[in-house]
Amino acid sequence: QQDSCQHAPRNEAQNQEDLERKYREVLQSLQQMLLQAQGSEKAAQPEPKIQIMEEENTKQERVKAKAEPAPEKTRTGSKSESANKTGTGGGERTKAGGEDSAGGEECEAGASAAEEVTLESMREKLRLAQSEVKTWTRSLLDALPKPDATSRTSYLRTLREQIGSVPAGQRWEDEFEHLVKEYYMANNKEFDGARSTPAELQEFLHVKGYYPLEEFEKRYRQGSIKALVARGWAPETARTFGVLSVWSAPIARALKRKDRRLVASTYALCQALQSESKQVPPRLYRHLHGTFGCVEVDSEWEKLEVPDGSGLCCLTCSGLTFGDCDPRNFSEHGYKRRYQEGDNVMYMLEDSDV
Repeated sequence: QQDSCQHAPRNEAQNQEDLERKYREVLQSLQQMLLQAQGSEKAAQPEPKIQIMEEENTKQERVKAKAEPAPEKTRTGSKSESANKTGTGGGERTKAGGEDSAGGEECEAGASAAEEVTLESMREKLRLAQSEVKTWTRSLLDALPKPDATSRTSYLRTLREQIGSVPAGQRWEDEFEHLVKEYYMANNKEFDGARSTPAELQEFLHVKGYYPLEEFEKRYRQGSIKALVARGWAPETARTFGVLSVWSAPIARALKRKDRRLVASTYALCQALQSESKQVPPRLYRHLHGTFGCVEVDSEWEKLEVPDGSGLCCLTCSGLTFGDCDPRNFSEHGYKRRYQEGDNVMYMLEDSDV
């Protein structure tokens, strides 16, 4: 296992080097083709003209040779023969002139066709080279390590954009049973709802007093609600926050998934916080892992110290995250989480980073 762990990074690095080397080779080939195309384009124009001029000179010499009268073998000759020779020579001259004109046109057409073929072949090679460069560029980008995207993209995104509006007449109390079940379907520390039947989950909730809502509120949240009212909160706002704040993890998951089944609970919890936000809070602390820890509310807290692609360590949390500044939350053994059942308040040690 140790050997494989040591060799794995080298193999991955070697593959990346091979891709980069191939990418550089393709780019160099493309540059050479571009230079060749530019050189061919410049040189393609004078060559056909030289060829045409040479052919024209050759043909003119041929025509001139034919047009000159043959040397007389004897001084005497009939006028008819001379006339015939002159007429024949004129006919040949006329014919040669026609051949010369037709030949010049054929040469120009042939040179133009050759030039077009050369340029077209170069264009085709460039097109294939560009296609190969794109293919290797994609392969190289896929092989490179991808930086984590920052969660700042979710900053200041409204609830309406995420989950829409609350349907008319729907209350957060109507969603409480689904809210509690969603918590235990994803949290198996106390009860593994994902591996239990609906009847077993329902029985567990009744035995623990987590359902129905009236039982849960009376057994677990009365002390917190009274404390909030004593601090000046409106009774209904204190009740909403006191009950829903315990189940912030499933609310956060639903918000990230754009799940509308907890839309009323999400709006109610946010409105309760907004109505009582009257001052800037002091420095607050919370345990990262463990029961009701930050990671339990939103798994993105786990990556808080991992920089994103821009080197920033930040987080836009989707769920309600508690913070404490009471001296009783700290001891020589570490951070202690406040827990209240009825009127009894306890501080429970959490083995976690803070």
